[in-house]
Amino acid sequence: MTMKTLPPLSVITRPVSSGTQTGLGPKPVAAGLELPAFSPGQTLRAVVVAENAANQFTLETGGSRFAVQSKVPLSPGQALNLQVLSTDPKIELQMTEDTASRYFSRSLASTGSNQDLSSFFTLLRQVAPSQLPNLSASSLQALQQFAHLQQQNVDSAQQPATGQTLSPGDYGPKLVQRIFTQLGEQMAGLFAAGKDQAVPGAVKAALSDIALLFQGKGQLSQAAASQLDQLTPQARQLFESISLLQQNSNAGQGAKEAIFNQLLHNLQLQPEGAWSVANSAPALGSLKSGLAELFFLLKGPENLLQLFSTGSLRSGLLTQAQAEAILSPQGGAAGAGKTGGELLQQLVGRLGLNLEGMLAAGNRQDAVQTVKFALMELVQNAASESKLAESGKQTLNTLEFFQLTQLQTARQDALVVPLPLPFLDQGYLVVEDYKDQSGKGGGDREMPKHFSLFLKLRPLGNLKIEFVFGGDGLYIRFNSESKEVSDFLAAFKDELKSAITDTLVHGVSFAENSEDPLAAVLKKSRAGEEPFIKTQA
Repeated sequence: MTMKTLPPLSVITRPVSSGTQTGLGPKPVAAGLELPAFSPGQTLRAVVVAENAANQFTLETGGSRFAVQSKVPLSPGQALNLQVLSTDPKIELQMTEDTASRYFSRSLASTGSNQDLSSFFTLLRQVAPSQLPNLSASSLQALQQFAHLQQQNVDSAQQPATGQTLSPGDYGPKLVQRIFTQLGEQMAGLFAAGKDQAVPGAVKAALSDIALLFQGKGQLSQAAASQLDQLTPQARQLFESISLLQQNSNAGQGAKEAIFNQLLHNLQLQPEGAWSVANSAPALGSLKSGLAELFFLLKGPENLLQLFSTGSLRSGLLTQAQAEAILSPQGGAAGAGKTGGELLQQLVGRLGLNLEGMLAAGNRQDAVQTVKFALMELVQNAASESKLAESGKQTLNTLEFFQLTQLQTARQDALVVPLPLPFLDQGYLVVEDYKDQSGKGGGDREMPKHFSLFLKLRPLGNLKIEFVFGGDGLYIRFNSESKEVSDFLAAFKDELKSAITDTLVHGVSFAENSEDPLAAVLKKSRAGEEPFIKTQA
């Protein structure tokens, strides 16, 4: 099959008609645009930053902006892959196959059925920051924060009712963050005062306290021990080390020294070597990431608070008042008081599905905090074809698939939002008749009257959950793959109705009419399909 060729773009070298801008960026100047240096055969990537009059658009590449004439409709924020066809007598740019395919592929295609991001973040947790020299600190932080947000969404779904005991996933990140923040400030003060030789002692004191926060090896339940066995060798070794520190907590310093030395060696720090901000910060970052995998092994709130009454925590990095604030249901709840919906909205926003639009608007500060920006940097600067780099490419392709899905389904007046949650194999929120339902008032959007969730999760399989608001209440319909699954879900009908407290639930029904989430979204990308939800008889 021969790919259709799009009409080339003609670069405008004369003054540009100002017209009406609908894009996110500043209006192009009427004259004096500084053209990039074009050469025949050159390839470049540009972003549409503004729409002008008479099929004219302003593009940006490499910090330079220029105007083009196009017979193909373009949209502000759209990214284009271009090749220079000619520079004389006029400059013409051809959209390459990657861009052309986005116009002529009316139905999207996916190379795999699993569109989750968990594989990449599992690999990322196994790699020490020192093994990623070509990844900037801001991009690494963006990826780590996204992984933390994913866990917060999981914890939010399991958040206990008021008065119940919090889970380690609720308070673990806060406790460890408090200790590391205080330790960082303490180390900075020692380095500034020229007391570098005192830094290892401060780190060892912190490690001793951290070890006491965890359960001992002999205290683990069968389920916890089984989960520990599924972790990476590095995570299991870290738990082994802190368990040994805990067992020797009352022993002399000499008995613990060998354990400290091995642990610091694993973090690529030499106990007797020269310590500095440059070599200690990455090591502590790696330690913090490793501890995050072990949060499920933390002691319960009551046992943690007992550490203060017995005077076991001696570093002074965590006070009893701070611990009590974190371990209370209000302080330790996932997301610091944010609802599950707010956390999910924040998670989706961090994906970077509007990255090109943010860059076009000059909003680089938010753009660099997205997963897509970090993945682009990782893939572009990868020194070798490592497993992480290859997984990064696949994850980047998944994000671009999400973007194209949103572009295609928007033509059918539908909003499709991916749900990148680690416990879902696939997940999409779909709102049909989006503009009609939400209104056109921007910030005054109303809650949609009907929407649906398309999910795939083990062991339930494919689920289609429809939400329809009617009158003063809500109707929910679960569509599963089999009557067995429907009967299982129906057993929790009363719990579901009682869990929804902000609106009246008129009815919950169950049927066997599910659909593969990815297939459903791909179908929606085609014109003329039947609605996902029929709200009229």
